Amino acid sequence: MWLDPHGNQKSFEDILGQIDDSCEVFVGSDSQLASGVWIFASVICLYWPGKGGKYFFKRCKKNKSDYACLEDRLLSEVHSSVMIADEIRKTKPELLINVHADIASSPANRSNKVAKVAQSYISGMGFCAAIKPN
Repeated sequence: MWLDPHGNQKSFEDILGQIDDSCEVFVGSDSQLASGVWIFASVICLYWPGKGGKYFFKRCKKNKSDYACLEDRLLSEVHSSVMIADEIRKTKPELLINVHADIASSPANRSNKVAKVAQSYISGMGFCAAIKPN
C-alpha cells in the first residue's frame, strides 16, 4: 500500500487515476540502515508544470544480511524503481517516466561504481535516467 504525505493509504490504482496527459512522472528509491535492518523507500512523484505536484511513497524492511555490498543494495534500489515505472507504463504507455537513481556521477563517491550499469538498465528499459546531482 502506498501513502500520501499525510499518511493516508492509497492504492496503486488510485495513484494511476490521478495521472493525466499533462502530468510528468518521477520514480525513485532509497535505503537507510536502521536498527540492523535496511529500510527501503520508493516514491512516485506526479508533477503538473506550473500547477504543482504530489507524491506517494511506500516502505519495506529487508535484512541487513541480504546485501553483501553497497553495489548490491544500490542496484536493488534501481530495480525497485524500474519495476514501479514499468507497472505505471503498463497502464499509461504514452507517458514519459523519469527514474531517479540515488547514485553519484562523481568518481569521488563510492556509489559511482554502479552509475553506468544503473543508467544503462534504466535507459534500456525505456525510461529517462537521472543520477546525482540531477
